[in-house]
Amino acid sequence: EAVSWIERGQDVSQSENIPLLAALVDWRLGEAYALVGRVDDGLAHLERAEQQLSAIGHMGYYLRTVTAFSTAYLLAGRLGEARQWVQQVLDLSRSQGQPAVEAEALRLVGDIEACRKSPDFTVAAAAYHHALALAEGRGMRPLMAHCYVGLGKLLGQTSDTCQAHEYLGISKAMYSEMEMNFWAEQAASEIGRLQ
Repeated sequence: EAVSWIERGQDVSQSENIPLLAALVDWRLGEAYALVGRVDDGLAHLERAEQQLSAIGHMGYYLRTVTAFSTAYLLAGRLGEARQWVQQVLDLSRSQGQPAVEAEALRLVGDIEACRKSPDFTVAAAAYHHALALAEGRGMRPLMAHCYVGLGKLLGQTSDTCQAHEYLGISKAMYSEMEMNFWAEQAASEIGRLQ
């Protein structure tokens, strides 16, 4: 449903020839395509958005686009590229004092590490906890819920299923409170896998 709305926005941005709007629509469309499984289409839009925003010099949107780029590479199973892009976001967000973007990138570091064949649980957990701390201080509840899911899934790979249940339960409750039903169902599915 979101994809169809963003595609309409793409038509408007192209017909009106507004470069910043076109880049923002490419970012969001690329992100949406990646999340619904159209990763190659998503990467094409994200690459165009990254190039446009770099040329425009709008670093705030640029960093969020590169974060989405990293997510798309993660969804494609291209962990090396995902890690390379997210490291760029971490470096730039820290040097520019953008802790909200840093929090998003740290959550991705946790997700990337957790997806490795032999994950470093310490690195992944530290990234999630650091992201949580930054997100809590800024009221970034959706990101907090994503971090709790990440921690729950991570601990589900270990023998600490009790803590995994707790984190997944927190995330499910948070998603439900925010009426993020798709994500609440995902958290519930993860809880079911631990049974």
